[in-house]
Amino acid sequence: MILAVYCEICGKEIQKPITIRVNKTYLKVCDSCKIIGEVVENKPIEMRKVIKKMPTPQYKTLKIPQVEVSIREDFATEIRKAREKMGMTQDMLASLVGEKLSTLKKIEAGKLKPTIELAKKLEKVLKITLLEMESFEEKTVSKKSEQDITLGDIVEMKED
Repeated sequence: MILAVYCEICGKEIQKPITIRVNKTYLKVCDSCKIIGEVVENKPIEMRKVIKKMPTPQYKTLKIPQVEVSIREDFATEIRKAREKMGMTQDMLASLVGEKLSTLKKIEAGKLKPTIELAKKLEKVLKITLLEMESFEEKTVSKKSEQDITLGDIVEMKED
């Protein structure tokens, strides 16, 4: 059983394939496609790349403080006091922070907790502090080097 050989460029069936080299690639081609590369007598049996052995990474310890941002418990009264002190109406404050009036009313009533993003806007406009940073114990992470830190080194998965 004789296997048919096809030109690796044009796909035409060929009887006597010609080996050419295009850059570092060897191709079996027909007589009309041989002009694309340099004709070689024999394709090298095996081309091996020399791979340098990588040194074993040196691990060092990195301490990452675990910080959680939360909104103060008395956010509703602080927002209302600051707004009134500045002589603003709820409508004015809502438009300054880009929020609906109904949402701001619920926040001031303590029925709705603002998002971290909205709390930052309110802090900026009202010149108050609503966000608290709670620092937990430091987590020790082993890593290769400063550049090799991964998301998995930092993130701690929370279970629902």
